[in-house]
Amino acid sequence: MVPVAINLPPLTSGSYQVTLGPNITDTKGNAMNQNNNNVNGEVPGDQLIFTITAFISGPRVLIEMNASDATSFTVTFDKAIAGGTFNNGTIAIVGPNGPVAGTITQVNSTTFTVGVPAIIDFQYNAQLP
Repeated sequence: MVPVAINLPPLTSGSYQVTLGPNITDTKGNAMNQNNNNVNGEVPGDQLIFTITAFISGPRVLIEMNASDATSFTVTFDKAIAGGTFNNGTIAIVGPNGPVAGTITQVNSTTFTVGVPAIIDFQYNAQLP
């Protein structure tokens, strides 16, 4: 038995049918005999057909850290974020006087720092819709 690794292109969520053979040969030129009937290379009898299911989830926030002076917080996602998709339109920051815009700085492909206006003795609520 020889293990084989197959690299797939990026997939979207869903089920995929995979068909292998039957014209895969051993080193002596013998085609597959998946149904073990001593007749090599039959379609579909000597093909291996199976289904794989891919579930591709969106990013999740792993870590959220507040700055000690409460003027910013840092968000780290579990996977790289597409440029420009984490912005003031995709985060809601509400202070004591209503919504405010943050200043968003991308630290790396998964981490962002969000600056908020400094207000003493109040707190902000930030929400990723």
